[in-house]
Amino acid sequence: VKEFFMIKKINDYFVQIKSGYAKVNNLSTTIKRLSEMETNTGFAQAFSNDFISSEKQPFYALNHAASLFESRSNKMSNLSLEFFLVLTAKRQLNDALDLAGLKEGQNDCIIIIADKDKKELQKKLEEVKEMIEFKEKKFIPKKDKIMKAYNISEKELKTIFDKKNALELLVLEKMSLALLER
Repeated sequence: VKEFFMIKKINDYFVQIKSGYAKVNNLSTTIKRLSEMETNTGFAQAFSNDFISSEKQPFYALNHAASLFESRSNKMSNLSLEFFLVLTAKRQLNDALDLAGLKEGQNDCIIIIADKDKKELQKKLEEVKEMIEFKEKKFIPKKDKIMKAYNISEKELKTIFDKKNALELLVLEKMSLALLER
């Protein structure tokens, strides 16, 4: 499985995603500092990777969240919270944060930085990495946790023609269905 390292352009945003682990000493302080990094040009977030099926999933979620904002169909007041709803395929923010949220202590996590200004992107990335003592590591999907998070059965996996990417495809499908149900 590839590491998340590339910078992509999604809508008006430059986006970078990193996979690794983080040490969160004080969760409320970390959440507050991350929320303070949100501006009208972008945001920075860190979240558990327990429910992430592939590198495509966060990019897919951000693309849809940004499109919802552009069309004024968003449910949340800011892009990072809308991103969490789409990413987790949840209707309620509390449910999304229960699934995606970091915990105090060591966390396998993913950092996403999205900003319209490429220089701000790097600045925010370094700030987040320092804040949570982030160390990069290769991303490895956690099949059992992903299947539980999205209520995917082995039977469903077997119905997908592309066996190699079956879990990823089903997760993206669950995310799409959740968007349609809004």
